Amino acid sequence: MVRLLEFSEYKALSPKTKTITNWWQLYPTTSIKLNVEYQREIFGDAVNKAGNYSALAKQLHISRKCMSACHRLERLPAVECLAKVLRYLRRDLNEASGRIIEIGGLKKPLLPFNLKSPEGAEITAAFLSDGHLPKLPFKNPMYCANEKELHARLISLCKKIFGEFNGRIKAGHNALLTRFPVPIGIALERAGVPRGDKGIRNPFLPRHIFTGNNKLKSAYLKRAFDDEGDVHISKIKRAIRLTRSVDAGEFHKSEKIKPQRWCYGFSDTPINNLIMGEYLLLRKIGIDARLYPEGLYLSKSGKTTAKWRIQIAQQDNVVRFAEKIGFNHSEKMKKLRRAMNSYLRKKSPDGATERKVDGFIERLSKQKRTITFKDIAKKMVMMGMTYDYAGYFLKKSVDKHKLEKIRRGVYIVIKNN
Repeated sequence: MVRLLEFSEYKALSPKTKTITNWWQLYPTTSIKLNVEYQREIFGDAVNKAGNYSALAKQLHISRKCMSACHRLERLPAVECLAKVLRYLRRDLNEASGRIIEIGGLKKPLLPFNLKSPEGAEITAAFLSDGHLPKLPFKNPMYCANEKELHARLISLCKKIFGEFNGRIKAGHNALLTRFPVPIGIALERAGVPRGDKGIRNPFLPRHIFTGNNKLKSAYLKRAFDDEGDVHISKIKRAIRLTRSVDAGEFHKSEKIKPQRWCYGFSDTPINNLIMGEYLLLRKIGIDARLYPEGLYLSKSGKTTAKWRIQIAQQDNVVRFAEKIGFNHSEKMKKLRRAMNSYLRKKSPDGATERKVDGFIERLSKQKRTITFKDIAKKMVMMGMTYDYAGYFLKKSVDKHKLEKIRRGVYIVIKNN
């Protein structure tokens, strides 16, 4: 059985992040469009200080042709080139921030880029879910999802944090695809989003989000549930779920797993570190949830994938999720409201249902020492309610000192009540 980490243990493993990114911390070859007068001024001052182009090029280890072209405004300087010139002149690198017109495809960049905000947390969640940072840092980051609404929101958020750019939503191979400017990928990498396959890298939540305030946590979780979550509604159950997968390596060699189909019943599968962090965040803001392995899949090529799921099922916690987190995705939010409206608590204002359940608990207590969530849930279904409604009545019984909770889903009857 996989042991879930406590908050302090997870914090120690979550990566320290840098949420502020300046222009000189971007990829060295990223081109910069400067204010014309400013570009001519600084390159002219550098040439005058060195004596000529050749001397300047030798001191800065940059080609003479590049120095000449930048001074004559025939070429845009790169990040590395501009930083070297300003340092050579002993000028503050920050002075260039307000004179940058465009950098790496970002127009009117909002320098420095700061991701320590609810908007930044949501962008980070999107790229930890359906986003992708290529292994090569000079390649464009991508976001792949079927919902156009989520693409449009992410583009809007990135413009608010980074500046203007051409964000086009195109049809990809299996989903809609949006490419983002390279500087956004650099800033996200510094903020804890890994490059390459997240299923293999199996990252932890960035520390600034894991230890951040409730606004950061809620913004992150809302986007995570937008991308990877759903609302489940059936005749007997209402639940909010979030599912993530992780590469299980050669786990299949020690277990009997049939290829090309989902197999269930394995309790010691490798865990997805992101979903464990998200489970701890939910607990931290007062939402009780269940985290469990959903299954294993062995592909034709021999790759094993383990799927993990968070489930929020008890009525009080579903209501708390709606109040504190919710969805940005309009269809998922509508489904959540429909699930909330389907609860039958308001249909028994005279307390008749509560009295029936109290009587059932009293009769059951004479037959057995402990009462489980499942016992009450079956009664709820018999009464035409959803079984997640059982949590409400069990909490009532605990508050009335009729039951004492000894562990998740198991209660002990208090004698002489």
